[in-house]
Amino acid sequence: MIHRSASLLFRAALPCLLVAISTVAQLPEGPRKHAQTAPLRGELRIDGHLNEDAWAGAPEHTGFEKVGLKHRTEVAADVQTQFRVLYDDNAFYVGIRCLEPHTDQLTVRAADKHDAAMWSDDDVELFVDPVGDRTEYYQFAINSKGTQVDMYLIERGNTQKAYSAVWQAETVVGDGFWNVEIRLPFGALYHRPSATWAENWVFSISRTRTPKPRYYSQFSPGNKYHDIDSFGTVGPIPVDKSRFNLFAELPSFRLTPDGEGFRAAVPVKLENRGTKRFDGTLTLTVLEAQPVSVSTAIALPPETTTPIPPLSLPLLKEDKYPVLIEVADRQGKPILGARSDEWFRYEPLSVRLHEPNYRNCIYPSQDISVIRGVLSAAIAVDGDNISARVTLAGPNAAPRIADIPRASAETLFEIDVDHLPVGDYVLRGEILQGKGKAQRVLADIEKPFRKLPQSTVEARVDGEGNLLIDGTPVFIRGWYGSMSYVRSTAAWPETRLPRATNFIMGCSRDTTMETGLYTLRGFTRTIDEAKAKLDNPIDGELKAKLRAGVAAVRSNRNIIGYYISDEPECRGLSPTFLESMYAYLKELDPYRFCMIVSRAPERYMKACDVMCPHPYMNPQQYENGTRKFAGYMQHIRNVTREAQDANDGSKAVWCMPQTFSYGGNTDRHPNFRESRWFTFTALANGAKGIVPFIFNGYWNHLENRIAMDAVFEELALLAPAWKAPGTATEITGSMPQVDAIAKRFRKEPGRPTHLFIVAVNQSYEGCRTTLTCPALNELKTSRLIALRENRTVDVEGGAFTDDFGRLGVHVYTTLEALPYMDALTDIQAEIDRRLRAARTAGNLLADPRLNWTLMGRKGLFDGRNQSLTDGVLDAGGWLPVYGDRSQCQIVFTAPVTFGRLVLHTPSIRDAELQVRKAGTWHTVHAWRDQFVHRLEWAGPAVTTDAFRILPKAFRGNWNGRAMAEITELEIYRK
Repeated sequence: MIHRSASLLFRAALPCLLVAISTVAQLPEGPRKHAQTAPLRGELRIDGHLNEDAWAGAPEHTGFEKVGLKHRTEVAADVQTQFRVLYDDNAFYVGIRCLEPHTDQLTVRAADKHDAAMWSDDDVELFVDPVGDRTEYYQFAINSKGTQVDMYLIERGNTQKAYSAVWQAETVVGDGFWNVEIRLPFGALYHRPSATWAENWVFSISRTRTPKPRYYSQFSPGNKYHDIDSFGTVGPIPVDKSRFNLFAELPSFRLTPDGEGFRAAVPVKLENRGTKRFDGTLTLTVLEAQPVSVSTAIALPPETTTPIPPLSLPLLKEDKYPVLIEVADRQGKPILGARSDEWFRYEPLSVRLHEPNYRNCIYPSQDISVIRGVLSAAIAVDGDNISARVTLAGPNAAPRIADIPRASAETLFEIDVDHLPVGDYVLRGEILQGKGKAQRVLADIEKPFRKLPQSTVEARVDGEGNLLIDGTPVFIRGWYGSMSYVRSTAAWPETRLPRATNFIMGCSRDTTMETGLYTLRGFTRTIDEAKAKLDNPIDGELKAKLRAGVAAVRSNRNIIGYYISDEPECRGLSPTFLESMYAYLKELDPYRFCMIVSRAPERYMKACDVMCPHPYMNPQQYENGTRKFAGYMQHIRNVTREAQDANDGSKAVWCMPQTFSYGGNTDRHPNFRESRWFTFTALANGAKGIVPFIFNGYWNHLENRIAMDAVFEELALLAPAWKAPGTATEITGSMPQVDAIAKRFRKEPGRPTHLFIVAVNQSYEGCRTTLTCPALNELKTSRLIALRENRTVDVEGGAFTDDFGRLGVHVYTTLEALPYMDALTDIQAEIDRRLRAARTAGNLLADPRLNWTLMGRKGLFDGRNQSLTDGVLDAGGWLPVYGDRSQCQIVFTAPVTFGRLVLHTPSIRDAELQVRKAGTWHTVHAWRDQFVHRLEWAGPAVTTDAFRILPKAFRGNWNGRAMAEITELEIYRK
């Protein structure tokens, strides 16, 4: 609707603004801006008019500037943007006026639906980080028509996380302006609990204006809209931090016939991230043409995920609908408002095999004479005359049939397949009514079934989530780094990885050459993402590419699977599309598994065989010495368990912990304690493979490298018990913050049985806990050995008590004759010694008293990702994958004098050394045709506030020319 009358509140500001800014002024680069808020007094109707008296109680903010760090200017007065911010106990409100003399030229191309692509429209975009650490933030975009987009960005905007929420925004187009009025409930900001929120939030507003001259402007502008370092702040926003601590996992749905339509059963999982029990009401709403809702009372224990019994709603037809998940407390105040757009599909009959469990195939390494499975009926199967039949038929053998006289909702069946010839078959399930000639089919389903011949390689998953290669269980201990991240010449992976490594993925061919490691064929870049976002099956063009890709690796024994999607929830890829791609790859190559990396495992579980969540915790260290994760403490636990819960017995669940850093000036690489905690948290929650993401971090970060070498050594020791079937045994603990898993294992029949226990404290606070494992009693165990701790723990009555420190990890075993492993204290001492060695070598850059930056980032030797001065020559300290490759520039906060410089490089052939004096660069030395790793200059001492290395030519490598890389940089007074 277009309204031509301007509101009095915002119109009053316009003449003053025109007088104050009659010309466009050049602005210096200023500090981050702050937007002052005010409490809401009175009532607001979210209609876009902004004409309530309440808005007058908030300060007005304006002065939007063009995006860009250099030559930034305020936009012209007649196209300025003004806003005000209010808050109450449940939400905060933003009223925005976009001055626009040409409202008839506003661009509206986005579809009129939630989350439509509107990035070419006239729009405003609101950025909010309630925690204030500038690592994760929400983005809310609204175009002039009122179309809404909501997103959640992580890794400082590098990628997204699945997100949609319940919030309101209305627009009005008037004479010389258009308005946006927003109500953002605190319960919509559910990704990080309110217990972690600050009173002043990181905040900015951007505006895209398309009438000529086009403007991209922002309240607190940086180099781009998502330059989170330049975002301003908004506040105060005094939130009750004990209230908004709930999180809802994406629901799943099952339809059954109900009269002329259907009935949907919707189970929901709610996580209480707070420290107190929560009592309230859950309301589920499906936005059909006529919305339908259902409510139920809930009681949620603290720091626990609670499955809510399925809620039942009537639906008229199968379709894709928005689903609102809203929670209110006992007083009716809103606590959570999440949204999920989901398909509701009716499947009258489904069939699933338990044996063989994987891909409806009998593999050469399997000896199976009977197939077993279940028919699941969504139709009514009451009555004595309802039966079931399952038939296995193919061209190479007579049909094999199982008749079940009485069907049920879950009908178990068995079919004899002894001496079944190799070949392709059809498995057909039927629900039948009546007998003889009067018998009719009520529902049926057909699935392909195969008995496979020998192949180059066979990689499959057993019923306990173990990977089997050629029939032998393998516990994956590997690494993931995409091609550009691992191009380091110095960090040639096959000579730097831990000895216990057996897998690497995402690397270039020359990286994996002759490594003997298992790997994957990637298809992530084969996908057309525009097509992949639609709920359609894959097309002929992609099928042709997949056929070619599969044919190219068919004879390669090291390639055991296909990597089909990386963070599909961040890219908005359709599960329907990926399930179609997965089905086609299974048809082309039944011998290799398909893998997805995702933080939304339940959503994409049906599109892969191996689900690998990547719950990055993002360690941060603050000026007061506090070190914490930017990610939610239970993130690894939750996402790994979500994947396990979604596993139907045919999938493997791995985990991809973080071995790199991101997050601005406070980000840190994981230290030894954190690296070990990441890995064993995943293990304690059921992960059957560990594949850290390096982001070029493991190789070039000294502590991380020593830490992960030690962690992989422990994984290798535990692997036999973890990959063997039937080894899981019961263990319980007295403290819910401690996760524990136990494995009971013997290598061969007749040999002693031993127990392995991993226990992990999911808290920054220490605790004392008692763990009870009945197998300890059965094995008559009186003591356990704590791995790498040089101590034992007494056991009595199958239970033992131990202390857990901050992020404490203990690995216990009854195995007494252990291979030599350095103690945890010795490993940490070695890390400290190696770090001190670099500081005491005389290198001025390693002196912690000297402040400098590398290409604009803080360069103090403090264990961050900057590793130019850690004494490690075989890993890239300066390796500009994405940044400026033309120079390695060091800038000091005060002038420094040096007379000798040493740089170590495996790739630079020609280079120049320049120093800066009085703002001008001067060449001090030039290296030409160098093929050694150590380049040195010594000469008359120079005093400068900056110097730089300019690479001019590079050495040849497997791909042609190596990229710029300096592994170590040293300067000395003499």
